[in-house]
Amino acid sequence: MDKVILDKNLSFIERVIKELPPMVGFSNPKEILWLVFGSYVINMNTTDSDIDIIGIHDSFIGKKRRITIYQNVPIHLTAITMSDLKDDGESRLYGGYFSGKIIKID
Repeated sequence: MDKVILDKNLSFIERVIKELPPMVGFSNPKEILWLVFGSYVINMNTTDSDIDIIGIHDSFIGKKRRITIYQNVPIHLTAITMSDLKDDGESRLYGGYFSGKIIKID
Protein backbone atom coordinates (compact mmCIF):
# COMPACT_ATOMS: atom_id res chain seq x y z
CA MET A 1 0.00 0.00 0.00
CA ASP A 2 1.28 3.46 -0.86
CA LYS A 3 1.85 5.96 1.90
CA VAL A 4 -0.92 8.49 2.33
CA ILE A 5 1.48 11.34 3.06
CA LEU A 6 5.02 11.79 1.80
CA ASP A 7 7.76 11.50 4.43
CA LYS A 8 9.01 15.04 3.73
CA ASN A 9 5.51 16.48 4.26
CA LEU A 10 4.95 14.42 7.40
CA SER A 11 8.30 15.47 8.81
CA PHE A 12 7.57 19.14 8.12
CA ILE A 13 4.09 18.93 9.69
CA GLU A 14 5.55 17.22 12.77
CA ARG A 15 8.08 20.05 13.17
CA VAL A 16 5.34 22.65 12.78
CA ILE A 17 3.20 21.00 15.46
CA LYS A 18 6.18 20.71 17.81
CA GLU A 19 7.22 24.35 17.41
CA LEU A 20 3.81 26.00 16.93
CA PRO A 21 2.50 26.11 20.53
CA PRO A 22 5.19 28.45 21.90
CA MET A 23 4.98 30.58 18.75
CA VAL A 24 1.29 31.27 19.37
CA GLY A 25 1.36 31.24 23.17
CA PHE A 26 -0.22 27.86 23.95
CA SER A 27 0.85 25.94 27.02
CA ASN A 28 0.70 22.14 27.47
CA PRO A 29 0.91 21.31 23.75
CA LYS A 30 0.87 17.55 24.44
CA GLU A 31 -2.74 17.86 25.59
CA ILE A 32 -3.88 19.49 22.33
CA LEU A 33 -5.47 17.38 19.60
CA TRP A 34 -3.92 18.60 16.33
CA LEU A 35 -5.78 18.03 13.08
CA VAL A 36 -3.98 18.93 9.88
CA PHE A 37 -5.78 19.08 6.55
CA GLY A 38 -5.24 20.48 3.10
CA SER A 39 -2.59 20.25 0.43
CA TYR A 40 0.34 19.12 2.61
CA VAL A 41 -1.60 16.11 3.83
CA ILE A 42 -2.67 14.98 0.36
CA ASN A 43 0.72 15.73 -1.24
CA MET A 44 -0.64 18.49 -3.45
CA ASN A 45 1.34 21.30 -1.84
CA THR A 46 3.19 23.87 -3.95
CA THR A 47 5.55 26.68 -3.06
CA ASP A 48 2.46 28.86 -2.45
CA SER A 49 0.69 26.38 -0.14
CA ASP A 50 -0.14 26.95 3.49
CA ILE A 51 -0.69 24.43 6.27
CA ASP A 52 -4.18 24.30 7.76
CA ILE A 53 -4.43 23.13 11.35
CA ILE A 54 -7.27 22.79 13.83
CA GLY A 55 -6.15 22.60 17.46
CA ILE A 56 -8.71 21.16 19.87
CA HIS A 57 -8.50 21.68 23.62
CA ASP A 58 -10.98 22.76 26.26
CA SER A 59 -8.80 25.71 27.28
CA PHE A 60 -9.43 27.42 23.92
CA ILE A 61 -12.28 29.60 25.10
CA GLY A 62 -13.42 32.26 22.67
CA LYS A 63 -12.26 30.42 19.54
CA LYS A 64 -8.94 31.64 18.26
CA ARG A 65 -7.79 32.00 14.67
CA ARG A 66 -4.13 32.69 14.12
CA ILE A 67 -1.94 32.98 11.09
CA THR A 68 1.79 32.67 11.49
CA ILE A 69 4.77 31.83 9.32
CA TYR A 70 7.05 28.83 9.83
CA GLN A 71 10.06 28.48 7.53
CA ASN A 72 8.35 30.72 4.94
CA VAL A 73 5.14 28.64 4.99
CA PRO A 74 1.92 30.32 6.20
CA ILE A 75 0.31 28.37 9.04
CA HIS A 76 -3.43 28.87 9.50
CA LEU A 77 -4.43 27.69 12.97
CA THR A 78 -7.91 27.59 14.37
CA ALA A 79 -8.18 26.70 18.07
CA ILE A 80 -11.52 25.39 19.28
CA THR A 81 -12.86 23.39 22.21
CA MET A 82 -14.08 19.81 21.97
CA SER A 83 -17.55 21.15 22.73
CA ASP A 84 -17.32 23.48 19.70
CA LEU A 85 -16.38 20.53 17.52
CA LYS A 86 -19.26 18.47 18.89
CA ASP A 87 -21.73 21.32 18.35
CA ASP A 88 -20.43 21.82 14.81
CA GLY A 89 -20.99 18.16 14.01
CA GLU A 90 -24.40 17.81 15.68
CA SER A 91 -26.07 21.16 15.09
CA ARG A 92 -23.81 22.64 12.39
CA LEU A 93 -22.84 25.47 14.75
CA TYR A 94 -20.23 26.60 12.21
CA GLY A 95 -21.97 25.16 9.20
CA GLY A 96 -20.22 21.83 9.69
CA TYR A 97 -16.92 23.44 8.70
CA PHE A 98 -14.69 21.82 11.33
CA SER A 99 -16.35 18.43 11.37
CA GLY A 100 -16.39 18.43 7.57
CA LYS A 101 -12.63 19.07 7.44
CA ILE A 102 -12.02 16.14 9.75
CA ILE A 103 -14.04 13.57 7.81
CA LYS A 104 -13.66 14.88 4.25
CA ILE A 105 -11.96 12.51 1.85
CA ASP A 106 -10.63 14.03 -1.38
